Amino acid sequence: MSANLHPSAASTPTDGASSRADLLEQLKAHLEPSLFAAVSGKFNSYEYELQHAQLKVQVLEERLRQQRIAKYGPGSEKLSNLQLELLDLEPGVSNVEVAAESERETLPSSSEEEKKKKRHQHPGRQTLPADLPAWRRSLPACRSSASAAAAAPRRR
Repeated sequence: MSANLHPSAASTPTDGASSRADLLEQLKAHLEPSLFAAVSGKFNSYEYELQHAQLKVQVLEERLRQQRIAKYGPGSEKLSNLQLELLDLEPGVSNVEVAAESERETLPSSSEEEKKKKRHQHPGRQTLPADLPAWRRSLPACRSSASAAAAAPRRR
């Protein structure tokens, strides 16, 4: 049944009203009228529940924000919700700290920091003095290495 539906119907709707109407039209074309009525009713009830839950979350978030603003004073109104949440997590925050935080500029994004920060190249190795004597030494091979080297064929 759902394999016959248009693929865009299964995706998350970007335009709520038009995609909802498109989905219902596709369902109506592919389902029996009694089954469509049941599915449509469930769809409407779930949509209502979702909207109600979203509104409830918004109200609770706003209440929490107002409580935090009352807790930290009028200077905290300038702070974002995330900044207020961080203030809540700190053990002891004074009104002076809140006021100072609200006066600060927002931090630049990490891409701006990367542009400003230039990486300095390493100067490389230092040259050795010309009068430094060169030494060459041949180290004697140990017995196990010598016997293995004697047994192995040599290449030229």
